[in-house]
Amino acid sequence: MRIFVKITDSMKALLPFLLFLFCGAGASGQGNVAINNDASLPHPSALLDLKSSTQGLLVPRMTFVARNLIGNPATGLMIWQNDNTPGFYFNAGTPAVPNWTFINSGGVPGPAGPAGPAGPAGPAGPAGPQGATGAQGLQGIAGPQGQAGATGPQGPQGIVSAATANSTGGNPTTTLGFIGPTVTLTVNATQRVFIVASKALGSVVAGGANALNLYVGYQGSGAVTSSGAGLFGLTVGQNQRQIFSVNGIISNLPSGTYTFGMVGVSTNAANWNNNDFGYVSAMVIN
Repeated sequence: MRIFVKITDSMKALLPFLLFLFCGAGASGQGNVAINNDASLPHPSALLDLKSSTQGLLVPRMTFVARNLIGNPATGLMIWQNDNTPGFYFNAGTPAVPNWTFINSGGVPGPAGPAGPAGPAGPAGPAGPQGATGAQGLQGIAGPQGQAGATGPQGPQGIVSAATANSTGGNPTTTLGFIGPTVTLTVNATQRVFIVASKALGSVVAGGANALNLYVGYQGSGAVTSSGAGLFGLTVGQNQRQIFSVNGIISNLPSGTYTFGMVGVSTNAANWNNNDFGYVSAMVIN
C-alpha cells in the first residue's frame, strides 16, 4: 500500500478526513502510525513506523545558508545539507542558540589512548651547511689553578768567580801599565769580567801634575791592554791628592788566566809623585 499526502491551502478543509484515512491506513490504538504495504502494525515505541524495501525517508534538503536562516530551530531538528561538507546535521543546541552538528560515520571521538613507547632513533641525516658565526659569549669563570710544573734545569750561574785587592800598587809611567793593585782571574771565551778600580793620585811638584790617562785593563801572556774609552788629561795641583776611579766590562777574551786592574799612562809621569792606596774588585760573569 502506498500513501502519498500533499497538503495545500485548498485541502486544509479536508484535513480531518485525511487524518481519519491516514490513521485507518495503519494506525494502532496507541496513537502511533505505520506506513507500509504489508498492513503491519507500528512498533509500540515509534510514533511513526515506516517500512519499505524499495524506498527511504527523505528529510528536507538545503544549503548551508538556508539552514542558518531557519528561525528558532527545535532542538534535535535534522536536515540534509548539500554544500560545505554535505551530510546530515542536527541542532544540538537550543532554538535560541542553535548548534548545528554534523552526523558523521565515525561517531564521537573517544578519549585519547596512552602514548606508545618511543620508536628507535632513525639514522642521522647528512650534515647541514655551516651556520653563521654567533655573537661572542660572556667570559667564563676562571678555572682552578693547575698543578706546578716540573722544575727546569739549573741555568748558568751569574757570578762564576770574584776577587778584590788593595795596596799602593804601581804609579803612572810614560808607558801603559798597571796603576794600583791588581787581581788574577781565569775566564773562558763565553764569559765576561766586570772591573771597578780606584786610586789616590797627587803631586808635590810646583805646578802639580797633568796629562794622565786612566782605563780599566788586563794582561794575559802579552802586553798590558786597555779597554773602553777611559779618562783623559787628568790633572792635580801642587801638594794635592785626588781619588780617581774607573769601571767597565771586558768581554770576548780567549779562554785563559788574566790580570785585571786600573791601567794608565802620562807624558808627565814624574810629577805624579804624591800617591797612596788603591782598590780593585773584579767578577767573572756568564
